[in-house]
Amino acid sequence: MEMCEKHEDFVVGVVAQTPNLIHAPGQIQLTPGVKLDSQNDGILGQQYNSPENVMLSRGADVAVVGRGITEAKDPVQAAEEYRTKLWSAYLKRIGSSE
Repeated sequence: MEMCEKHEDFVVGVVAQTPNLIHAPGQIQLTPGVKLDSQNDGILGQQYNSPENVMLSRGADVAVVGRGITEAKDPVQAAEEYRTKLWSAYLKRIGSSE
């Protein structure tokens, strides 16, 4: 993080799952490993976080979703579901009732 803060003119954010990691106001946190079914995937042993968890507990500004969309029966519908759940959690985090 020291390098990020030292180069604020170049670094716009970090990939992290740790809340409160970023202290520079202009930087964003990208959080990977988001899946509606937040259980272990059983294949690679990856642990997932729910959209609500990454937005409300992990401090994400941007959620990175992979297999939850690419391996869905209907990827477009899955992407829309992620967008809805993530946006709802974001609004809850900022205290908006939009």
